[in-house]
Amino acid sequence: MKKLMSWLCALLLMYLAPPASSASPSVHLRALLIGCDAFITKENTYPIAQNNLEKLKTTLLCDSRSYISVDTYYDEVGNTTAFENAVHAAFSDAKEQDISLLYFSTHGYLGENESSAGLYLSDGMEENLLFAQDLHRITSSIPGKKIILMDACNSGAFIAKGINALLTAHPFTGEDYHILTSSGGSEPSWQWYDENELISGSGYFTDMLCAALGGNVPSDTNRDGTVTLSEVFSFVSLNIGASTPQCYPENSSIPFFSYNTNNVSSPLISDIVFNDTLLTAGRSTLTFSFTAHAETPLYYQIIYFREGAWDFENPRHFQDDETGTGTITPGRKERNLILDMPNGDDYGYAMIQFITLRNDQPVFQGARLLSVQPRKADIQQEVTTALSFDPSMGEEMPVLVSHSVPCALSVTVRDAAAKTVKRLSYAQPTRPQYLSPPGTALYWDGTDNKGNPAQPGAYFIQVKIQLGEDTFTAYSAPFHLKHTNGGPQDADSTK
Repeated sequence: MKKLMSWLCALLLMYLAPPASSASPSVHLRALLIGCDAFITKENTYPIAQNNLEKLKTTLLCDSRSYISVDTYYDEVGNTTAFENAVHAAFSDAKEQDISLLYFSTHGYLGENESSAGLYLSDGMEENLLFAQDLHRITSSIPGKKIILMDACNSGAFIAKGINALLTAHPFTGEDYHILTSSGGSEPSWQWYDENELISGSGYFTDMLCAALGGNVPSDTNRDGTVTLSEVFSFVSLNIGASTPQCYPENSSIPFFSYNTNNVSSPLISDIVFNDTLLTAGRSTLTFSFTAHAETPLYYQIIYFREGAWDFENPRHFQDDETGTGTITPGRKERNLILDMPNGDDYGYAMIQFITLRNDQPVFQGARLLSVQPRKADIQQEVTTALSFDPSMGEEMPVLVSHSVPCALSVTVRDAAAKTVKRLSYAQPTRPQYLSPPGTALYWDGTDNKGNPAQPGAYFIQVKIQLGEDTFTAYSAPFHLKHTNGGPQDADSTK
């Protein structure tokens, strides 16, 4: 009788049991980090790349999703074949649902007339360029999503951003690539080190990348425990003054980092807020606030942009000696500093950096770019775009705004009826981007202010430039948004 009852119970459970799980396969994370400090024809950068690799690896291993592997190659990859072998070793087991992260810390290259972009691969004995086309060819066979991070000069050229050419396409257009670079295509990417302590130092971009994901994870603006690439992009853009980070796609929502919201720690310095980073000539007092989470030495370093380059050789230093013993106490702080433009100039760009000490070694905590505009100037504004672009093919529209002096930009995409479609910036202080003529490069991904795809058709750009109490307006020529790959049909198409 017991056996019969057991059989009946088993039969009943079989019919009542829920169906087998149809949940999506687990997403596995893998990373390949490549750093080069020893070069043949370029300046050696030791210990910058070495420290960059160590910091980023430590940060990635804190991801709550857990990386299957984080492979590092330091001064070991000197040519394209060695790079291809490293990629195969790191990602050969990747599946369509996985995310593969690739990071470079090295020198960058921009060809004449912006014709090509490359990264220097070096093992100290051999040195070769990895061009954008080769990087795409080697990584395109990796299944799933690919996140590529570059801490290198001119790295934005890989995604056709921060350059003078009005390019809408590049090798990495497509849904599987997500790319974040430390600088625009025409820009240097800066690093720092303490000359007295050669074991100290790293790239500003990598430092802020790790800071974005460390401590209380300040880049997670909605505090949902998941940091998207777009959130990281916003954080590093705010906290790096020396260069202009670039991202593709412009509003990437790919999950970049996950963490337990109940298990975060506090950095030494956080929540840096400036009353204004756009100043007018003659108004030289900086007012800002921040939170100190422990007693610490704190220094402010001001660097000026002179003759088309950052003058790192002649910084101004200020120590915040709140206690009289060279430290500040924990709590919310408000400070004022005087900004004196060099050489009698009344306008230009400057950068303020926040530096603490840990074990007597400097630690870069972040920076803010400061734009000082003249009271009056001949702004010489102009707006140019490409003739057309196709968002369904992964293309974005470059918008180049030339302006001869620092100012505030409001850039709006309007349709043929002059209705607002997307606001690309609002009263945004400009920054040096090494463009010729000087100006600002912005990018439209083809979505409206609500994030929905804009309809195919004609559009134009309106730019308002604020300079003190004056406002200047400029317009681009019309350009065309089109869809050729499963998007809405063009308004003038025929069936």
